[in-house]
Amino acid sequence: MAYLRWYHVICRVDWRGSSSDNGHRFSDRCTIQLAMPAVSGTINLHQRIALPPNAALTVTVSDASVSDAPSRVLAQKVAWTDGKQAPFIFSLPYNPADVQLNARILLSAAVTIDNRVVMATQDIPAVITNGVTRADLLLIPVESVALSTHSQGGLLTHSAHTPLNTEG
Repeated sequence: MAYLRWYHVICRVDWRGSSSDNGHRFSDRCTIQLAMPAVSGTINLHQRIALPPNAALTVTVSDASVSDAPSRVLAQKVAWTDGKQAPFIFSLPYNPADVQLNARILLSAAVTIDNRVVMATQDIPAVITNGVTRADLLLIPVESVALSTHSQGGLLTHSAHTPLNTEG
């Protein structure tokens, strides 16, 4: 799979007059910015509930290619909801150099309140290596599990999410 690199060129042109050039001198300065590819989409909640202002929304792109090891986080954003409600729109840039051609790249999201995961992705879609860069996620309630994190060689891992049992 080939990755395209998009470049943005930003130029600023200043016209400056002087007596020696009859007012026709100018200087310009251009910079080139690399636009990283991104996975984007929306996040909705399965149940129509209002999130408190202290809820945090985390969106993660991870490499789950190695079956007996934790996923490797390729890109992640965490944002406070500040009272805003679903649907949430996200765009998560990633470095294509971090993606192996046949890797199993997954997109997930979670809502935490007071460091406890309260909602997580129902279905975790594969992205990037299959050509998909847009996905809409649905978060479902999970049993309240403390978010225990620890560093493992620069990787952040956390406890599994257990779906909430809504049956009798």
